[in-house]
Amino acid sequence: MIDSRFTRSPRPVDLAVSGERYGYEATGKVHKGWTPEDLDVMVTNWMTEGKPKMVIRLASHDSEVTAGYIVDLFTEQRGDQTYLCAVCEWNDTASDAIAEGKLIGISVEAVKDGVSRRKGKLNGWAVYAAALVSDPYYDLNDMRPVSLTNGQDSGILLLSNRLRSKETRKMNELLKRLGLAENATEADALKALDALEAKGQAVVESQAVELSTYKTKAADAEALTVKLSTVQAEVVKLQTERDTFKAEADKLKAEGEAVALSAFIDAGQREGKIATTDADKAMWTDLWKKDTGLATRMLAAAPSKSPVNSGVTGLGARDVAEDANKQIQSAALRLSNEKNISFDAALSMAAAEYNNKNKGQ
Repeated sequence: MIDSRFTRSPRPVDLAVSGERYGYEATGKVHKGWTPEDLDVMVTNWMTEGKPKMVIRLASHDSEVTAGYIVDLFTEQRGDQTYLCAVCEWNDTASDAIAEGKLIGISVEAVKDGVSRRKGKLNGWAVYAAALVSDPYYDLNDMRPVSLTNGQDSGILLLSNRLRSKETRKMNELLKRLGLAENATEADALKALDALEAKGQAVVESQAVELSTYKTKAADAEALTVKLSTVQAEVVKLQTERDTFKAEADKLKAEGEAVALSAFIDAGQREGKIATTDADKAMWTDLWKKDTGLATRMLAAAPSKSPVNSGVTGLGARDVAEDANKQIQSAALRLSNEKNISFDAALSMAAAEYNNKNKGQ
């Protein structure tokens, strides 16, 4: 079966066989001439290996580029000469070079008593390598060169066949992409193309709908962003106003507390319960700030008779007032423990006892 990717030569080509590169280089001997038996052994060894496709290198034996394959190998007697012949297949690069006359023959290298990768040790000569070259080292008048025609086709027909081959490969590739077999009809291909076009149109329309949806969502998002910015501005404004109001409230509270404290101290001094000294004022102020209720209750429970009104002034008045407060507080603590009552109740009882005790003094 011919590989559709390659072009097979319509007629066999004669091979130029050399033994100089392999097998004789080490001894310095150069093989000159081949007997018909040597050529027959080459064919026999090739058949023994299972008739493998042999790679043909492009332009030289040292090339890493493949030109095609030898797919059949045989000898042919013409007149008194025996020729080693081959049927070849060529890829596009090699076919173009052959059609343009750039590469004209096949040079093969033979090795005697070589080793096969398939069968191991071989007896006699065997074809080892092949290359499509421009100078195959043989007389073109006696040997057939490589050709893509059968010797009768014109160059125009050759070019037409080459173009038709390329178009066939392109069409087969298109059919493959459409999911069709190579024997599909033109109607099948057109039907598949119409289905592909309809599918593509559906995809375009679907993407257009999605794009429209995205645009709508984007517009909504932009509107929400603007609204959010407005709300955030209002929030910042309200927070600023709140901070301002809080500062004013804190200021008013502080002023109110200062007024209340001043009134508390003034009342205590008028009643003679708080001495006019800075130390006494500081003591009552500290007590007021720590516990306003307790300070108020202690002032109320303090003896109402002022040391100032009793004729005691200066440091003596301060000492009397402090001593009275200490006595009342000490008594309140004792009563609270003995009677298991609250300190406030005990404080009232202690103040009453102190006033009764010192009444008339």
